[in-house]
Amino acid sequence: YAQTQNMVVVKKDGTRLSFNVAQIDSVGFREASAMKGAVNLKVDAVHPLYAQFSTQPTGITSYNVMFMSSSEFDELYPTDENVVADDLAYFKELASNYQMNLSDLLKEFLFTGAATDYVVGVTPATKVVLWGYGLDYTGEQTSPFEKLTFFTSSVEKTEGSVAISVQLDGSTPTVTYTPDDDSRYYMVGYVEKGKSDAEVEAMMNGYISENLGDYLTEGLGVEGLLEEVASKGVFTQDISNLSNASSYDAVAAYVNAEGACCSKVTRVSLGSS
Repeated sequence: YAQTQNMVVVKKDGTRLSFNVAQIDSVGFREASAMKGAVNLKVDAVHPLYAQFSTQPTGITSYNVMFMSSSEFDELYPTDENVVADDLAYFKELASNYQMNLSDLLKEFLFTGAATDYVVGVTPATKVVLWGYGLDYTGEQTSPFEKLTFFTSSVEKTEGSVAISVQLDGSTPTVTYTPDDDSRYYMVGYVEKGKSDAEVEAMMNGYISENLGDYLTEGLGVEGLLEEVASKGVFTQDISNLSNASSYDAVAAYVNAEGACCSKVTRVSLGSS
């Protein structure tokens, strides 16, 4: 013990796990047969701003499904065990924040039975990791870890643009957006001047994707969300909540039927007229 400070476990795939011996209380073994169930996770459809997945669980009564961009996933998790441990830590933190015991919280958050749901909060042409595993209400893993990766669809850019004009009334800008096609939806907003067009596009896509979940679940689809948050035809907006409007640009871009930005970003300084 005095000479060996770490215990190293080498898995069959070559992965090495190192543990500080001083922090080990005991070493246990669990029969593989204890985790024979499956979530049977499947990606059914992929779009630029969302994906649909389904499950057909066998041999388990409750399970967890989560997702993340592949770049973030690969940076955070060297092993599947790390993912499960972090998920459980997240649930424990939520339980503490809501002043609930872990079992009651897991009953609210875990899936039971076959399910169809959506991956949202994603942007076009992005690699995504979707994972799932059986998890009971005590926080014990009950089936092997399952992981799927996929790319969201890319977006074809189209012609056309939205003209922007700014009228100043003192320090309050009034912005008018005039599309060259009144039949198309477009997104508008204002951003700090340092933001690039690519960043503006990512922000618009991210906003649509983050808000899609309820509309998809309720059968309203992308069109239902666009009716609420996007514009058609000439649109005028008074902006009175900026203390220094001249450091911002008004921006606009068309979105396609999938809700994704599909045209060049137009922009005009809120300090001009």
